[in-house]
Amino acid sequence: MPLLNLYVNYQPGRLGLRVEGDGFVSPFGRAEDYFGGLTYALPPKTKLKAGYRILEGGGDTNNFYNFSIFHTLAVGVQIGL
Repeated sequence: MPLLNLYVNYQPGRLGLRVEGDGFVSPFGRAEDYFGGLTYALPPKTKLKAGYRILEGGGDTNNFYNFSIFHTLAVGVQIGL
């Protein structure tokens, strides 16, 4: 199923707030992958990010029922070209 994307980045200075992810809900199931956290800008085009990520989804039809959820702390580096 195609997922809808959400991206919000508020960076007033070096420290910023980021919410990003993909998700969709249908009568047969759902899929969600979202991240919320802080970013820190480093010159020239690099950002550090750390926050909380949730990955959840599954399906419920006449043939099967399967759902799972994962909660993680995420740390990353974003390098612009």
